[in-house]
Amino acid sequence: MSATFSEMTIVQRHLDRLWGFADSASSLLRFTAAAAKSMRLDAAVLRTQAARPLGLQGKFPEARELFEGLSGAKDDDAALAARLSLEA
Repeated sequence: MSATFSEMTIVQRHLDRLWGFADSASSLLRFTAAAAKSMRLDAAVLRTQAARPLGLQGKFPEARELFEGLSGAKDDDAALAARLSLEA
């Protein structure tokens, strides 16, 4: 069965709380920790956000690694597909 948007519990305000725009390294740690404790779709969204601080740090290969395995998940949820399109 495909996941639906209603199965995703994370919303933008949750992501905003994890961001520390002045400290990308700390943001990366928070997103990574949150993804490890989250369900599939939420974890996928958190991984898209974890890639952003890596990109800000110039760690593009590491950022790309976070996107690996998410291509199938994007077929399950339009919001995740949009985030992947924006971040990848």
